[in-house]
Amino acid sequence: MSNIINPHRFAAAGFDNTYSVLNDGVADYVGGCDEQIGTGDVTISLWFKASAVTATKCVWWGGAVTSSNTNAITAYFSSTGNLLTQQPGGGNEGVSGLSADTWYHYCLTRNGSAATGKIYVTAASAGSLATAADITGIGANLSASGRHIQFGRYRNGHFFLNGYTDEVSIWSEEKDVAGVAGLYNSGVPGDLTDSSNLLSWWRMGDGDSGTTVTDVQGTANLSLENGSAFAEVVPS
Repeated sequence: MSNIINPHRFAAAGFDNTYSVLNDGVADYVGGCDEQIGTGDVTISLWFKASAVTATKCVWWGGAVTSSNTNAITAYFSSTGNLLTQQPGGGNEGVSGLSADTWYHYCLTRNGSAATGKIYVTAASAGSLATAADITGIGANLSASGRHIQFGRYRNGHFFLNGYTDEVSIWSEEKDVAGVAGLYNSGVPGDLTDSSNLLSWWRMGDGDSGTTVTDVQGTANLSLENGSAFAEVVPS
């Protein structure tokens, strides 16, 4: 079965991306669900725009939120400006050269049986997909009780992101380069409706209300925490 998203779907009538989530870098984040990813093949896709890339700030965290956090995978900026994707105690791979106040598409693909993956970080303005960075040692089990998916916060209260997060999706497959290019969609998020192997899709504001961030594909709703807010700022 092909994992290339139907390009005609991106132009489907009625799809509109207007909102993202804004975090203030102090205590805001998006969290509140136990997504059943497990140890198998997975793809995690999202868009982010950070106000600074040389401070330690977390883009996303998946896994245990206690001090014993080796069963986790995360992506965060180091103080030297690298965006690191890491399994604590395991693999660690950085992508450098990113700019502040710039929209990027981030995608991690994992082969579950080999515990290896690829990381793609591509500016929305680039127009074509960046070359992948390889990562090993990322076999964390992300399904056990107490292992959360959250955006803008590292583990249980560190490295809060000052910036925006938009159009997050999790897939039960290891997408190939063509599949990731379909998600990047030349720098503009697209409509994922009716896509195969899509576990969760959070629009990050579109169709949401109050503090609920709805999983429009599954049942793993998220919530705005500590003042996170929807904002009319999106990749374009």
